[in-house]
Amino acid sequence: MNTTSNNKTIKVLVLLGIEPLAEKITFPDGSVQYRGLYYDMWAIIKKSLNKYNFEEDFKVNNNEDEIIKLISIGTYDICIGPFTPNFERTKLVEFTYSLIFDSLQYYISKKEIILVYYMNY
Repeated sequence: MNTTSNNKTIKVLVLLGIEPLAEKITFPDGSVQYRGLYYDMWAIIKKSLNKYNFEEDFKVNNNEDEIIKLISIGTYDICIGPFTPNFERTKLVEFTYSLIFDSLQYYISKKEIILVYYMNY
């Protein structure tokens, strides 16, 4: 992980798509905002982790095995999106508890666990 201003930089992959994934909204003035259930929940969590810098990368990628590989080799530290854990995947990355009763999960590198967060709504 990179360090900037004595704060660790956490590399985050945010999956783009249609709701509940993050959606890119471009306004007439050219400004951009990301919205969607998963990204909105991540934004709340991120605010409470102000001792870290977050470098977010927004991409469309539906290949869960490829995403897990990117996390396990350190390209990203966290991925925001819906995932299903299985035995093979848990050998490579840590999963959070589901934040909602579908399959919202955050992948976290096994090298350093920085986020353990559970919301019960």
